[in-house]
Amino acid sequence: MLWMSLSVGLPLTMFMEALGASGVLIGLITAVRLASMAAQIPGAMLAEAMGSRKRVWAALALSHRALWFVPAALALIAHTGEPWIPVMVVAAVTLSEMLGNASAAPWLSWMTDLIPGRTSGKFWGTRQSVVTAVSLGGLWLAGYLLDSCDGKKPSASLAGFAIVFALAAVFGLLDIIVHLGVPEPTRAVVQEGTPAWRRLLAPLHSVAFRRLTLAIGVWSFGFAMVGTFGIVYLKKEFALSYSELAVLTVAGSLGSVASSYFLGSLIDRVGSRISACLLFLTAPLSMLGYFFIGEGIHEFAGLRVSDVTLIIFLTSICGGALFSGVGLCQIRLLGVLSEASGRTMWMAVHACLIGFLAALGPLTGGFVMDWFAAHPTGWELSGGIEFSFYHAQILLFFLLAWGVALPVLLSVRMPEGEMPFNAAVSEMLLTSPVQVVRNFYNISLMTTGSTRRERAGAARKLGGTRTRLAVPDLVAKLEDPSLDLQEEAVEALGSIGSPEAVDALLAQLRDPSALVAPKICRALRQAADPRAVDALIGELSSPEREVVIESVRALGSIGERRAIPCLLDLMKETRDRKLLAVSSEALALLGELSAAYQIIPQIRETESRTLKQALSLALGDLLGEPEVFYQLLILDRESSGAGAAKELGRLGRRVKKHFPRAVRQIESLDELEAAYEAGDLERCSSLLLHLGLHLIQFMHRLQLTLDPNQAMLNLMECDRQAGITVWYLKILDEPWMIQGRDARDSADILLGIHILTSRMAARSTAS
Repeated sequence: MLWMSLSVGLPLTMFMEALGASGVLIGLITAVRLASMAAQIPGAMLAEAMGSRKRVWAALALSHRALWFVPAALALIAHTGEPWIPVMVVAAVTLSEMLGNASAAPWLSWMTDLIPGRTSGKFWGTRQSVVTAVSLGGLWLAGYLLDSCDGKKPSASLAGFAIVFALAAVFGLLDIIVHLGVPEPTRAVVQEGTPAWRRLLAPLHSVAFRRLTLAIGVWSFGFAMVGTFGIVYLKKEFALSYSELAVLTVAGSLGSVASSYFLGSLIDRVGSRISACLLFLTAPLSMLGYFFIGEGIHEFAGLRVSDVTLIIFLTSICGGALFSGVGLCQIRLLGVLSEASGRTMWMAVHACLIGFLAALGPLTGGFVMDWFAAHPTGWELSGGIEFSFYHAQILLFFLLAWGVALPVLLSVRMPEGEMPFNAAVSEMLLTSPVQVVRNFYNISLMTTGSTRRERAGAARKLGGTRTRLAVPDLVAKLEDPSLDLQEEAVEALGSIGSPEAVDALLAQLRDPSALVAPKICRALRQAADPRAVDALIGELSSPEREVVIESVRALGSIGERRAIPCLLDLMKETRDRKLLAVSSEALALLGELSAAYQIIPQIRETESRTLKQALSLALGDLLGEPEVFYQLLILDRESSGAGAAKELGRLGRRVKKHFPRAVRQIESLDELEAAYEAGDLERCSSLLLHLGLHLIQFMHRLQLTLDPNQAMLNLMECDRQAGITVWYLKILDEPWMIQGRDARDSADILLGIHILTSRMAARSTAS
């Protein structure tokens, strides 16, 4: 990074500008650097022939770095305005870059095999943070040396570039020497006898590879265009010093340092392709600052800062944070999409094609720059500056990034699972930035916390925010030694409920050694994913009571009707009161009317008050409107008779609207309310059956019969729920003798009122 910060980038571009090179020539030097990526193909072939990527890389890279003594020598003998000097610089840089690019594919292939794929995003992100931080010193040194020689004789000014390039060559050679200590793992052997041309074309047979290369190539075209001419624009239009330009470049590096670890973690969690798409979407936005530059001066603690320096400093930090992540994604994507046996060649072909596309960017930018120099627009932006060539380049970059690169990359099919793009946008762009930071903090704390309590608390918070970013880390905690952390991870995965989370829960449920099976079933209930139904049905035969109970509740919440036969059988066979309660609740959620034939007798015969309440709630939801009976019960408990009065009022309005001549039935409603308030349950039951028989048969235009059994038979053909309602009212009108006393209570009457009112409401709505 010291070599890079002292050679390519700001020093090289400023050297060309100091030599008086044209816009096209400045663009050309970047173009040939990019086009020289084609040298990766012969470099890959050489590495495959030699059998050692490391030796080939070292020989090529040492030659590549040593060639930077040539621009240093040219700077010593150059004079401003001599046309052959820029051409010689271009030639030297081209040769150096060809050798450097020839070494790139063997190095990338070597590193891809060396670094575990599961955590490669985190590794590359951490690496980028460290090396970019080191490069800040090089950027400062370059600016200091160039400014120290600037403003004097032109030859002295150019001598500053000679010093910078000579130092770059020294640091570049040291880099290679130090790197020789990195081990090279055994690589997959290329099949002997395979022609070179076949190995060369093999990557192009992959649709995913072609689309990835096109997307990255178009992005690189635009980025190379705006990246080359940004400092040229600032130098020409605002006469910024080399130190100021170095500070702005440092700002970009600071953004990269701050974000690289975060971006690497993001890649490991949402996937490299989706991370790249997010960056394609957001990174260009950081360049909008160039449209709002003004001519003002700002003062901070006695320090005067120009508007351009302040805005571009902030823009550079944001841009550095986002643009640096694209390279991380590209490395990971190549590792995933390339074949192990021919990885070096795949990477070389990819780089070659991208290089050709990217090389057109600086050339295009140079033509745009020269055109605007000859045809100034005179358009004035909001800050008072003129619309220039660079603003046109930025707009073109927006068009390429959003209109071409992003859609093409979204069409790439990945062999590994990743977060859907819309979910990633929701998690990263539509969520509060503070919450995103908290999520990553809790993910880190869950892994690095010093106590089990800290880690479990972090998992609980991640479940509360339902962030899909945490799924890989939560899945890893399913094997944690701490049972508390296992349980919190299970609950968090259930709360998140993504396909990946459900898959992990199901895998854990199938493990016979799992100690948190009830928690897993509860989590699957929260996730409500139909894919869990088969596994949950299988758990109905578990010897653990809590596992069976939680499986039943989960099946009811998921709502898959194929679970109904198993739940009906369970309800018939069990004598466990809690199982009866949860089975009836689940069947009610599934809308299975046949469950009423088991629920109603249980309501009548059970001695358990809590079981009776649970069964009554299930029947109320099954035959009436869901949740309404529960609300009526609460209302009736808070104020005696209030729930019944509310429901009878609703029933009365229905009767008066649809049967205005049913005077006797309207009078019966008043009598029923009075009997309910008086606690006369026997009278209430009789009046309810009378009302039910009349109103339900009126509603269906059936011949009136006061025989409940006959009425039930008639209704079963046209309205099964109405038939079951009459059956309940019939049973309610009979004494429920348990241990010598009538077990009917006001809740049983309220249930009858509710299901009768619900049938009237449903029928009138349908008609």
